[in-house]
Amino acid sequence: METMHRELFSTLEELSLATDAEFGRGYSELVRKVERVFQREEQWMEDCNYAGLATHREQHARVLGGLHHVHGMVMHGDLATGRRVVDELLPQWLAFHTSTMDASLAAAMQMMRGTTAPTSTLS
Repeated sequence: METMHRELFSTLEELSLATDAEFGRGYSELVRKVERVFQREEQWMEDCNYAGLATHREQHARVLGGLHHVHGMVMHGDLATGRRVVDELLPQWLAFHTSTMDASLAAAMQMMRGTTAPTSTLS
């Protein structure tokens, strides 16, 4: 899980440096990566019958809804809003989410399996 989070933060850093011409394509890829990370986390939650699944899934859905909404704006030329998401909003949310909800999930998975949380990559 930590590996996936590092990859998301790395993608955000790279996208923050993208030119305007590159930003739309990069934002689309970011949304796809976030979707994959959330899908994997939700599968892990289902696999270990995680008690916080509904709340965690709701948070994922809200963020994805926002990312998809802004994606349409970016595709229509509103790069400023997309850059604000990439530079400020998503990094702040991810930092909080990973240190709270995902940390709780990782602890539950460790207790359930007696191992460390998966470190699957986004590939």
